[in-house]
Amino acid sequence: MSEFDQLIGKNEPQNDTAFLPVNINDVKSFLRIDESSSEEDSLLLSLVKFAQNLVEQHTGTILTSQTYKMYLPYFPSHPLKFPVSKVSSITSIQYYDENNALQTLSSSVYELDNKRKINTLVLVDGESWPDEYNRANSVIVTYVAGYASATVIPETLKHAIKVIVGNLYEKRVSTNGQVFNPIIKALLEPYRSLR
Repeated sequence: MSEFDQLIGKNEPQNDTAFLPVNINDVKSFLRIDESSSEEDSLLLSLVKFAQNLVEQHTGTILTSQTYKMYLPYFPSHPLKFPVSKVSSITSIQYYDENNALQTLSSSVYELDNKRKINTLVLVDGESWPDEYNRANSVIVTYVAGYASATVIPETLKHAIKVIVGNLYEKRVSTNGQVFNPIIKALLEPYRSLR
């Protein structure tokens, strides 16, 4: 078992996203539904959110900007791999010091490497992690992941969402276990992080 597998505890979103990866009118146009009709809007909204969740789970890429908290039992001895990709910033790292008092680590000690598919938290050269108290969730990393707006989400990922919504909309009762058909898998594969 890798240190990553041993370290990762909970990774919890702290807020809902402020926008959808695709808007309902684009979905209606894709499905050839009259855009002036709002009869199916609530169903389409729930299908878009469901499809977004599937795409994020399959690729490990967060589509819409959200704040997360990751809870760790201790500081890592190697660069820490985030469980998702598209990490845009680290808001804070808090830890319980040797006296079991909550502290905030200076951002000059660490940096985010988000230039690869697998984003990591690394120590700055010459720095070291402080001693932490031996307790559950002694380190709390708060970070933001996801694209800043729908306009910068790759069109391929948006198209995958529309295809999934289309499949679910047309086959409301049964998808024969095939939510991800070969076309959707091909659309998503380049964005899949190797976690």
